[in-house]
Amino acid sequence: MCELLGLTFNKQINPTFSFAGLLSGSDKNPEGWGIGYYPENGATASIFKEAVTGNESHLAQYLQSYRNLSSKIIIGHIRKSSSGKVNHSNTHPFDRYFNSRQWLLAHNGTLQHPEQLKLQHYFPVGDTDSERAFCWLLAQMREMHTRPMLNGNYIGFSDSDIRNIYQHLLYINVECAGAFNVLFSDGKYLFAYRDVHGLRPLYYLYREYPFAKTLLRDADIEVNLNVEKSRDEAGYIIASTPLSDEDWCEFLPGQLMALRDGQIVDNLCL
Repeated sequence: MCELLGLTFNKQINPTFSFAGLLSGSDKNPEGWGIGYYPENGATASIFKEAVTGNESHLAQYLQSYRNLSSKIIIGHIRKSSSGKVNHSNTHPFDRYFNSRQWLLAHNGTLQHPEQLKLQHYFPVGDTDSERAFCWLLAQMREMHTRPMLNGNYIGFSDSDIRNIYQHLLYINVECAGAFNVLFSDGKYLFAYRDVHGLRPLYYLYREYPFAKTLLRDADIEVNLNVEKSRDEAGYIIASTPLSDEDWCEFLPGQLMALRDGQIVDNLCL
């Protein structure tokens, strides 16, 4: 059914264990994997993705120990195709430039009527419902001037901006029917939204010092995070299924979290 991974922390982190946990679900989601991040906390993203099974990919295995894959915000995805061909163009995360920043989006679920989203300004490269929803969302933000800039400086999204984004997500979810869990980011904010009907699960975990010893899911691998993490590192991990034996919390149906620098800055729900 596809799986999502999102990380937002107060400092640049390597997603080694969370990414490994995500890839461990590749047997059930064998039709592509991807990971996107923002080097040096900049406005542009780097994306690695392939239309192959994640736990069989040499590139995906290499990236688990690639120390330069470091960012405050990271979005990952493993794919089980329900809309669109199995190819690179349809592999998540997708990216587009908007407001001088490179946005990333990954989606879990299937929209039954994506044709309800009339496109302008942005158009899909592939043929997934996910990319179409991404293009429509950015076009709506452009039309409504939903931008986190002030006189050329990045300030942040206002409460009304985030409410507008929430209404756009609800529109996609309800008007197109079907399941719609989504993560998207401009490199400063991470937005995490769970389907309003609760058709797909979504979980979050806050991780801070002192860290626990933890077991990765589907593997007898115990990790002592106190050895691997620095004491001043803190933030949230978001995933379609708990990736470890820690105390994960479940999103409510229709809940949107807006996060920045490893903290929740807004939390909306019907």
